[in-house]
Amino acid sequence: MYEFDKREYVKAIGFYREAEKHLTHVNDDIEKAEFHFKLAEAYYIMKQNLISVHHVKQAMDIYNQYDLYKVRKIQCHFVISVNYVDFKHIEKRFPPFIPTTP
Repeated sequence: MYEFDKREYVKAIGFYREAEKHLTHVNDDIEKAEFHFKLAEAYYIMKQNLISVHHVKQAMDIYNQYDLYKVRKIQCHFVISVNYVDFKHIEKRFPPFIPTTP
């Protein structure tokens, strides 16, 4: 994340890939989701859209299991949307359902 903040994206991806090898040892689902979300952002910035979508969907799968992460789910939808805009699939940029507060 330090390298990402410094805009050293290639270095950041290298560190993320190394960390991903150890992700199976992380017991906290939210930590895993946060990892995938950050990785999705990094890949989006590097215009690696397919990999970005792959990671953001993994994050969404985890966040969908927890009601308290509605804001993060919305942020995931934004990452998915901007990736689809880059794909020129404008019709897919909006998710079919965004939950509303009761």
